[in-house]
Amino acid sequence: MVYLPFLLIFNLISYFPSSSHAQNADLILPLKAVNLGNWLVTEGWMKPSRFDGIINKDLLLWRVSESCFNLRVFNKQFVGLGSQGVQAVSDTPTDTETFEIVRKDDDRNRVRFKASNGLFLQAQSETLVTADYAESSWDDSDPSVFIMTIVNTLQGEFQITNGYGPDKAPQVMQDHWNSYITEEDFNFMSANGLSAVRIPVGWWIAQDPTPPKPFVGGSSIALDNAFTWAE
Repeated sequence: MVYLPFLLIFNLISYFPSSSHAQNADLILPLKAVNLGNWLVTEGWMKPSRFDGIINKDLLLWRVSESCFNLRVFNKQFVGLGSQGVQAVSDTPTDTETFEIVRKDDDRNRVRFKASNGLFLQAQSETLVTADYAESSWDDSDPSVFIMTIVNTLQGEFQITNGYGPDKAPQVMQDHWNSYITEEDFNFMSANGLSAVRIPVGWWIAQDPTPPKPFVGGSSIALDNAFTWAE
């Protein structure tokens, strides 16, 4: 069986123009290419099961831990504790802008918000919310019970690494990089007449092996393997 060399193209996912690199200067046109999405940049719609191990996997935005979150409102400021109750005046979240979301076991959309003072938020009126409720119930009459509606979710690299956290994310991502695309896949593509592949990569790969949090290192090694397999 004859294997053909590949033209390897990688796209930098950032605010800058895409970059490309040719593995072989002697190109045979036209190129027949395939996109290797969801390998070095997470695209949750392609394999949503990768998120199944994350607790509260539907809450991945402004996530501090498995159950604690920052709440940002429409003016891009964060909800926090203030002298006159709960307010949204901070541009940068701190401990006072961090809330634990407690979900009802048999109805995950019924939630209570525990503030940094250990008390729950309660709706005093249509215009006033305070963090001073100590009781615990899920009754409809309980002013600390809210109905949470999730309109949409994000499932990208930031969300999956932040969701699993620094203890689990490195192994989860390494297992994915090692198994999602392999040398056998390159051999299969070549044997079936493909002569190029496009590999999306994230901007954080430029800082590998120590990218900024919550991203984890190791994706550049997988990209190096792709260059070797494409020869």
